[in-house]
Amino acid sequence: MSLNLSPGTLDTMAGIFAPAKKQRLGSGGGSPPPAKQGGTMLRLAVASMFPKATSRPGGGRQPYATKQAFGAGAQGAVSRRAIATMDRTARRVPEVLVRITGRQHGSGHVLANFAYISRLGHGTDKQLALYTSDEEVLRDGRAMQELAQDWQEWEMGDDARRKGATSLSMILSMPSGTDPERLKAAALDFAREEFANRSWVASLHIDRDHPHVHLTFARRDHDGRRFHPTRDDLFRYRQRFAQKLRDRGIEANATPAKARVDPA
Repeated sequence: MSLNLSPGTLDTMAGIFAPAKKQRLGSGGGSPPPAKQGGTMLRLAVASMFPKATSRPGGGRQPYATKQAFGAGAQGAVSRRAIATMDRTARRVPEVLVRITGRQHGSGHVLANFAYISRLGHGTDKQLALYTSDEEVLRDGRAMQELAQDWQEWEMGDDARRKGATSLSMILSMPSGTDPERLKAAALDFAREEFANRSWVASLHIDRDHPHVHLTFARRDHDGRRFHPTRDDLFRYRQRFAQKLRDRGIEANATPAKARVDPA
């Protein structure tokens, strides 16, 4: 059976499943704070059963919040994604975590980051593969140093006095029990797609109870543009990473805390 949600219902759901406007930058998931009041999913279910009769100017174009929460496209496709999102949330499917963890200033700081996430210097039995956007695997300290220097020179350009960050680092994580190799494949695929126009490196860590990938990327892209991710960027990253995991058979969800099932 195919179910098309009305525009009013999608708007109501988007108000719950889109990220909060004042979401703290750098936080991309994890455990939600205790709910102030119960019944989030009950309110959502009622809104779905009794949609508001609304009309939109502009030929029924989806509003920004709906696109942000469920993507763009035909009404039926958006409805299916919205229903799937609600179903995953109701079943308490594990939430992905995507978080900005730091900024690196200068080639020395960037190299230190590379060494940390690859465990360089901890012995060959403990060193980890450092995957790059050029489809290489770095294990040599000299190669990492050269890459860090390349990033710094590109960031500086012709301004020898620049003091901005050379690179940004983030972590992509899932709960204990997630298959590490499939998580790594999902994270690398995410990086290739999301950061196709900039250099990056990544490494899988399984030394804690939850597998996670450290991802560090150059702040300046191949066209010379610099950026720092916004709240909307972080929400998009979570959605895309969750989809990459689902593509590999791992149940994963990406919703803001206010949309999750209230504790019983």
